[in-house]
Amino acid sequence: MKKLLVLNRFGRLDRQLEHQLKALATKEESLIFKSPGSGEWSPIQVLQHLLLSERGSLNYLKKKTSGGLQAIPPATFLTSLRLLLFRAFLALPIKVKAPKAISEESFPEVGSLDEVADEYHKVRQDFREFLTNLPEEAFTLEIFRHPRAGKITLMGLMVFFDLHFKRHEKQIRRALG
Repeated sequence: MKKLLVLNRFGRLDRQLEHQLKALATKEESLIFKSPGSGEWSPIQVLQHLLLSERGSLNYLKKKTSGGLQAIPPATFLTSLRLLLFRAFLALPIKVKAPKAISEESFPEVGSLDEVADEYHKVRQDFREFLTNLPEEAFTLEIFRHPRAGKITLMGLMVFFDLHFKRHEKQIRRALG
């Protein structure tokens, strides 16, 4: 049951991504690659950040589950509380520095929106396959360690992806003017 809920939430994330990619496809490519100001990311860089975040999360999950699920603790009330507090934090208009692995220092050179979109679609497909192949039990565990939220479940990770994406959608809109 929890697996189905996570997969449904993941489907919503896919629709969110497609909506953003379609919106960006209507813009001149020069605008997508233009930084709105010193030290600020261009819309394409924001997409790269989101992509790297999701790819890194998937890689973490693959490594975490490679030895089986036996050593992963079950989710508790504290797991839910941590996520609730983290959701409240993300709602605040506080700028948070991205971890080095998913910041502009790690952005690969790209030539087009299509290039980033294709890579994002590959990561999403890999993530969907990974989630689909996990046993139901995995969806009740503290399976992911977020750098700021701590240990969360797969549903907690989907909630984070949703909030993270929405937060950066605003940043893209501001960058496009």
